[in-house]
Amino acid sequence: MMFDPILLSALTAGILGSLHCAGMCGGIATALGMGLRETSASGRPVTAALFYQFGRISSYVVAGIIAGYVGDVLTQTNNLNFISMYLRIFSAIFMIGLGLYLAGWFPFFSTIERIGIPVWKKISPISKKFLPVRHLYQAYSLGFLWGWIPCGLTYSILLWSIAAGSAVMGGLLMLAFGLGTLPAMLPMTLGAGKIHRIVKQAAVRIVAGVLVVTAGLFILQQQLNLF
Repeated sequence: MMFDPILLSALTAGILGSLHCAGMCGGIATALGMGLRETSASGRPVTAALFYQFGRISSYVVAGIIAGYVGDVLTQTNNLNFISMYLRIFSAIFMIGLGLYLAGWFPFFSTIERIGIPVWKKISPISKKFLPVRHLYQAYSLGFLWGWIPCGLTYSILLWSIAAGSAVMGGLLMLAFGLGTLPAMLPMTLGAGKIHRIVKQAAVRIVAGVLVVTAGLFILQQQLNLF
């Protein structure tokens, strides 16, 4: 099932958009990595870093399951099967807007990411209960909370999950997206702070924006071809 074109598209979006993840969450990832070096969770910083990432991706999967279920209920209730296609098209356009914002060409898009700030303000204080990180379950829990940080890229894929057709497919779609972001995020958790400084540079942000726009255009073309 992981070779499903929709899942491959989500994986591609995660890979191409991972520079945005690195730029937005790089400070958090680096801080968590420094904490691992100080506390040496379970004596294996690499293992603890993986648990951070598994927790983050798990939160994506949970959100995808919920979104997929809601979308399934809505389409069955209203008998509007075509709504899923339009939601995916909207998701692709949303991603294109995010890419333009990353490149500095569409600054107003930042207001969308602020939608999730009230939720994050309620969740973030919980993270203090798992600090300092001395056990793997603490690393996983922090990663799970980390996954709920407001992020336009994640929102765009989550909108797509609503149109996935089922809770299972919604979860799989977000899993594919999360795995796509892993190559960029894992090194930061391991303390590669230079990566964070690099991705904050204007030129790199433009590259990241172009890549996200590319992913959005790719998804949009796929959906338009279905008409």
